Amino acid sequence: MLKKIVKASGYFILIFVILLFVIPNVFNEREEASFSDEKRLDFARSVDPEQDSISLPISQFYNRGELVRTLFGDHYRDLWSLPITIPVFKGFDSLTFHHIGGGMQTTSVEFETESGEHYSFRSVDKNPKGVLPTVWQYSGVRTLVRDQTSAINPFATDVVGQLTKVIGVHYKEPVFVFVPMSDQVSDSVNYTMAGRVMMLEKEFDGSWEENSFLGAPEYVWDTEDLIEGSAKHTLRIDTLQFLKCRMFDFMISDWDRHEGQWKWLAYNKGDYYDVKAVPVDRDMALCRYDDGLANSVIIPLTKRCKSFRNSKEQAIKITEKISDLDYQLLADVEEKQYLQTAQELDRLFTEEVVSAAFSHYRKEVSQEFVEEQTATFMGRKKYLNDMARSFYIHIQNYSE
Repeated sequence: MLKKIVKASGYFILIFVILLFVIPNVFNEREEASFSDEKRLDFARSVDPEQDSISLPISQFYNRGELVRTLFGDHYRDLWSLPITIPVFKGFDSLTFHHIGGGMQTTSVEFETESGEHYSFRSVDKNPKGVLPTVWQYSGVRTLVRDQTSAINPFATDVVGQLTKVIGVHYKEPVFVFVPMSDQVSDSVNYTMAGRVMMLEKEFDGSWEENSFLGAPEYVWDTEDLIEGSAKHTLRIDTLQFLKCRMFDFMISDWDRHEGQWKWLAYNKGDYYDVKAVPVDRDMALCRYDDGLANSVIIPLTKRCKSFRNSKEQAIKITEKISDLDYQLLADVEEKQYLQTAQELDRLFTEEVVSAAFSHYRKEVSQEFVEEQTATFMGRKKYLNDMARSFYIHIQNYSE
């Protein structure tokens, strides 16, 4: 009997290894085509760097059949595989590259213009392989985790920037470009960027101090600098403006708002500095993780990933994710001010204004999709008072 159990266990382990580690690394042409640096660079070499534009999808990796869509959701797969026409970037000779980096999922390269402002290229597509423990990076889990990038709306920046202007808050104003191979940059920059669809955006830091685009702030800080600045200067952080930003986060279902995703503009008022918040890194805005049979079970367990739906439950649940920064800035704000902020946003986002903002989706996107997204935003607007009350309660009950 023991021998049979051992033999059966051996077969089970063998099957497990084959299914989880062998098959995903042998039958993976789609994944290899999408994430291979060699294939990406070969494609970059085939593109004439002098051409003005190029038509291509951001990624074909997420364009899956009915089985995958049923299990793991439609998400925004059709947008990722939609061919779009974008400019081919030119002007490398006028840039000074000074940092290659990014997070665990995003590739980024920072540079300086001739006039001294800092900008960055950030990859539109993500590669979350790095968030996994090493052993799982060589398994089928890698493929599944990569596939969930399809829940991100790749064109959200087209709309979020327009909506942000409505509430009177600065925005990085990213634009899509294709980065060709170039003999005007280093091999490391070519290796990192060439062949990718990238977002070209302003990198708000000290290089933007006194810049008229931001209203000429004396300082541009990240959150760590803000804390250090508070020890040297008298600061008046506009907490109601920060509250408005956070309430807007809820409207667009941007659930990933930690301390590193804010910049702070300090304006000299003589005996104090008036400090305004600027939200950055809007990757999670308008995301949809909640469709698909497997996701309907897995996502609620994470208590993290929220979805852009016309749902009171979804709208309120996003207010439960509180950061230390939220508590530090908003704990002393009265409930009536939360409700007043909700009323202000309700007044600002008229149907005409919202329709105009969502009409900025690029021309390749269907009108049916634009109308559905517009209706979802207007539907979430109805829950502003509920979101305000819930946010206030969770702030008051928060423990750092």
